[in-house]
Amino acid sequence: MKEQALVSHYPSPTTVAPRPPGSTPAAAAQNQPAPGTSLGIPSIPNLRDVGGYTAQDGSVVQRGVAYRSNQLNPIEPNDMKKLAALGLKNDFDLRAAGEREAKPDQLPAGVKNVWLNVLADAKGTNPAEVEEMLHAPKAANAALGNGKGAAKFVDAYRQFITLPSAKAAFRQLFIQLGEKNQLPSLFHCTTGKDRTGWAAAALLTLLGVPEEKVNEDYLRSNEYILPAYKQAIDGFVVRGWRSLHTTGSVGRENRVSAVLVR
Repeated sequence: MKEQALVSHYPSPTTVAPRPPGSTPAAAAQNQPAPGTSLGIPSIPNLRDVGGYTAQDGSVVQRGVAYRSNQLNPIEPNDMKKLAALGLKNDFDLRAAGEREAKPDQLPAGVKNVWLNVLADAKGTNPAEVEEMLHAPKAANAALGNGKGAAKFVDAYRQFITLPSAKAAFRQLFIQLGEKNQLPSLFHCTTGKDRTGWAAAALLTLLGVPEEKVNEDYLRSNEYILPAYKQAIDGFVVRGWRSLHTTGSVGRENRVSAVLVR
């Protein structure tokens, strides 16, 4: 991977925009939102810049070149203008065929849609199918009840590094993100947490970002996605959802949220 496409070093006149006399990297950073913060586009609540994090060697992951997101459908007209302002060249869609067919990406003109089906080789229920089960409590209980949901998610994360389709998808994603002429680009799945979260975590780790910051970035999806799904979760509970676990004191709404968000 060509790190210079994603990483800038202070000071470096070839990779960093000129700063006013007397300014410092710390002062410049104060004028930027905290790394991992949502861009605040209502239709795409989990759209975030991957950049802004400081690596262990002091380099900084560049902002404005790689973005992570939840699904790009539906997008309100005013929000589409904000998405267009990012100047994207590529949209890397990590979803499965059914997800794409149900909600195809809505993109600004000129953005190339690239399909990278991470879970193409997966068998059985996987995170990509959980959202559909919100409308079928009985099917959800059968597939995910009695602790099976948590086990399936553990297995799904292992598949991110074992499935041939996952290896091929993430390999192509990282190669493309390492090419300056392919940037800015965006990658996403449905809610932007599991497939997208793993991709972002792996990418930040490759760029030398400390583990605790990588974990923080991953978990911030909960801040932006859970509110968007609250109505669906509440409806699922009302329709007779049973606990996914046989023991434990965590509220059932929180447990369904933990399985849903990806």
